[in-house]
Amino acid sequence: MGIIRQTMHKTGARLDPAITASESAEGKAVGQLKKLDLRRVQLARSVPIAETVEAAAFKQAEPAAVSELAKRQERAGVAREVLGEQRRQEYARKQILKRGRGLGLGR
Repeated sequence: MGIIRQTMHKTGARLDPAITASESAEGKAVGQLKKLDLRRVQLARSVPIAETVEAAAFKQAEPAAVSELAKRQERAGVAREVLGEQRRQEYARKQILKRGRGLGLGR
C-alpha cells in the first residue's frame, strides 16, 4: 500500500477498507493472544499439582502392577514350557512316521 493511502487513512481524510479490515483483524488477533496467555498461565500453575496427583496415583497403583507383572511373567514361562513340549512331541511323532515309511509301513 502506498504511503499516501496509509497517511490519509491514519489522519481520517479517507478511510481505506483494506487497511480497516487489516487493523480489525490485528486487533482480534491481539485479543485472542491475550486470552491464550491468561489460559497458558493458569495451566502452568496447575501443572505441578497435576504432577503431584499423578505421582500419588502411580505410587498407589504400583504394587498391583508389580504383582500383575509377576503373574504374567510366570504364565509366560509356563506357556513357553508347554509350547516347547508340544514341539518336541510333534517332532518325535514326525520322526516315528519317517522311520515307519522307510520300513514300508507308511503310505
